[in-house]
Amino acid sequence: MPLAQSLAARKDLKRYAIITGDLPEGKEQMAEYYALVAVESFENIPEDLLRYEITHSKLVRCTHQGPPQTIGATAAKLIFEWLPTSGYSISQNAELFIYPEGYDRNNPQSHFDYLLFVK
Repeated sequence: MPLAQSLAARKDLKRYAIITGDLPEGKEQMAEYYALVAVESFENIPEDLLRYEITHSKLVRCTHQGPPQTIGATAAKLIFEWLPTSGYSISQNAELFIYPEGYDRNNPQSHFDYLLFVK
């Protein structure tokens, strides 16, 4: 995070995370976690940093209240209750988390956005 604070191209003070390979369709994959920040462009970003671009994706968004460790309940409700009746299916086997500026993982009243890639 100290490096993220110094990026001139940083778009906002939110924090982002993506987990890939962690959903029911990804049992054969190993889950990977990426801590991210949004940038206006990749220009002048150090070469040793991973570039992860989200383009033209459909996402379903819900709000999770509480610490990240309890996201399983929110994810299960979305994946096993909402998704089967929605007409959508999982896409990209990835989940996106958007933590607002000032998010406090120790405050049970804190909330963040949980997004699922769908098709």
